[in-house]
Amino acid sequence: MKDYCNATSSGHGDIDLIQPGIHKAHGLAELGQILGISLDEMCAFGDGGNDLEMIKEVGDGVAMSNANPTLLKVAKHVTTSNNEQGVLAYLEKMM
Repeated sequence: MKDYCNATSSGHGDIDLIQPGIHKAHGLAELGQILGISLDEMCAFGDGGNDLEMIKEVGDGVAMSNANPTLLKVAKHVTTSNNEQGVLAYLEKMM
């Protein structure tokens, strides 16, 4: 099965089955090519295992405080939880 898909936690008890090499960072890289923006110039927020590659590969990977423990280890920054409007809190702090 590993040749065809990777299983990862997406939060709330759900599991995503994802084709190898296809993940959120891949999607952002494609979007960046269209917009002329590199992954290093991007900021992304995440809390689940399905956010891991994205948080690792963007220039500013931010994990929510209630994120998957693996994600918390690789994130460049941590903000408050989803329930505490963590994305807004981080953006207000940075601006």
